[in-house]
Amino acid sequence: MSMPIPEIRECLYSVARELLTYSDPALQDLGFLVRHLAEETKRRPAVTRAPAGCDPVTEETKRAVIEAHRLNPNLRMDQLGDLFNINQGRVSEILHP
Repeated sequence: MSMPIPEIRECLYSVARELLTYSDPALQDLGFLVRHLAEETKRRPAVTRAPAGCDPVTEETKRAVIEAHRLNPNLRMDQLGDLFNINQGRVSEILHP
């Protein structure tokens, strides 16, 4: 039997609530542990793992990339990106909107 994590979490909370109703400290400790385990199944907030390596693309940068491409049509997108410190994906988006 396979259960999705949110259902598992709810079951753990239910078990924890039941354990916390007992007066036995060992069962209450177990209830706190089960509740903690239920909390551990939640997703953590997304975080930026690495600093941005490229500059933001401004309107001025877009115009400059288009002009550089017009003047140097044989440059590859990665080479154009290197000139303006943006990645080739951004260059592609600029040249092929």
